[in-house]
Amino acid sequence: PKWLTMIKIVAYTKTVVFSVFLTIICNLLVGQNNITSKIRILRGSNVGFNFNSYNRIQNGITYNDFTQLQLYFNDTVAGGIPNPTSQGWQLTVRALQPNISGSMTTSTLPLESIKITIKKNGINYGPYDLGATELLLIDGPDATLNDNVEVSYSCGTDSNPNYNMINKVPDYYVVDIEFTLKPQ
Repeated sequence: PKWLTMIKIVAYTKTVVFSVFLTIICNLLVGQNNITSKIRILRGSNVGFNFNSYNRIQNGITYNDFTQLQLYFNDTVAGGIPNPTSQGWQLTVRALQPNISGSMTTSTLPLESIKITIKKNGINYGPYDLGATELLLIDGPDATLNDNVEVSYSCGTDSNPNYNMINKVPDYYVVDIEFTLKPQ
């Protein structure tokens, strides 16, 4: 069985405003070989992308290290010892919808309008374009993990006109994002 932590991205564009709300749905994954994994949101449950100036509309908005996630992964065998044949862990992300949908109009924004960067132990991984298929963010070979990572978000920072906020229809845009911590 697969239990996931779900992150909800909500964007409001009334002169183009964008909000991100982080919501934990469930934070426990239990699987074979006594595998336990958890994701907890420690900081950064509400991010607002408010495109209220030409500079922000033209250049986009970035929030560095805004969300802090606590990752816990433990792959053990009988007796609670680390599994010597463990393949390690991986953290993935995906959007649950095919695009960022407007709630007041039929307008949509491409998922690639949102970029995600992960920082673990001072090293940045990304930025990654948000997509509807599961994307590997970081991984590790260890049978155990108990560490924090920071998540940075950008919206409208891509120079591609399809992904920036110039000439986008003002609306309240929504997409759900799912982070998963699981065995490799």
